Amino acid sequence: FCIIENANEEQIQNKKKHIASKNETKIERDKDRKLNSPTTTIVCTDLQNVLSLPKSNVGNFFYKRKLSCYNLTGHSSLNKKAYCILWHEGMSSRSGNNIASAVVCMLNKVYKDLPNINKLLLWFDSCVPQNSNSHMSAALREFLIDHPNIEIIEQKYCEPGHSSIQECDNIHSQIEKSLHSEKYSALL
Repeated sequence: FCIIENANEEQIQNKKKHIASKNETKIERDKDRKLNSPTTTIVCTDLQNVLSLPKSNVGNFFYKRKLSCYNLTGHSSLNKKAYCILWHEGMSSRSGNNIASAVVCMLNKVYKDLPNINKLLLWFDSCVPQNSNSHMSAALREFLIDHPNIEIIEQKYCEPGHSSIQECDNIHSQIEKSLHSEKYSALL
């Protein structure tokens, strides 16, 4: 790894700790990817960058007619299916409570598609205000109460600055690509 020139001992130790944590996260994620159980699914979730709609290249319209849309994307390892929960700023924001509601909505869809699962491994990015908070804990608790067949929900988080949820990153990339495609541009 690269150490910053003239770094003090504390900075060097912090960098080493960060790299070690990143490597541990990668090992854990790789272990989960090899998991082969018909009753356990790994659900990676990530909030896509804000989508400003409609798309336009016309000056004033470009700046004055934007609606911020939010897309919480998930991917289930068991059925290899993508799930997108989409809402706009007129409905609600992207606060921790709203993200928790979107995650539960997604998990309900996953459970409907995979009714025989009894364990969920949830991978989130390291955004504390959205994913690692009391709203998420309460929402997942309610989900467990509503789905007694689910015995375990385990939450795992990526190391800050290092994504371990490439499935969602890939889905986001495909969405962005389709929004910029020639076919879409022709509709404008």
